[in-house]
Amino acid sequence: MPKAGFCAQCNAQVWLREDGSCVNGHPAEQVSAVFEAVPAGTVQPAARPSSLPWIVAGIAVIAVVALLASRPTTPTVDTSAGAAAVFQSASANAQLKSCQANIRTIEGAIQTYNATTPQEDQLTTYDWTTVMSVLVPDFLKSEPNCPGGGTYSFADPNDPSSLTCSIHGSLQ
Repeated sequence: MPKAGFCAQCNAQVWLREDGSCVNGHPAEQVSAVFEAVPAGTVQPAARPSSLPWIVAGIAVIAVVALLASRPTTPTVDTSAGAAAVFQSASANAQLKSCQANIRTIEGAIQTYNATTPQEDQLTTYDWTTVMSVLVPDFLKSEPNCPGGGTYSFADPNDPSSLTCSIHGSLQ
């Protein structure tokens, strides 16, 4: 019976090779929570939502508080502009990380779909609308959205790893 597990490098549930490594090429040491997958035609493992955006946002808040606490304040100095700049930078970084996590999740869902689907039914062209109609809701709960308002598309209709965001770019 096929096995699946959570790959720390993919940050998602993935199918496993016989040696226990991730189908995306990551070593077995990066895989945890391994389980026997259910037969085809029933519920498939879905990508686990990433907690990374919340972690990054929490770190950003801590950094802003630490920065404000470490700076001497006087009645004549306005620190709000500096704090706002730090917060905006942290917010933009959190959006970038969240967007990249979305791209990884989509790529993982495509790989899972193609790995569990007969050859003649696999995705061969990568048009955003077509891909989403195949993946949602069985492999993705809903269509991912860029937190910064960008749109996702495939730069190369023959390459699933060419997924890009109009604001944050690709993973490369």
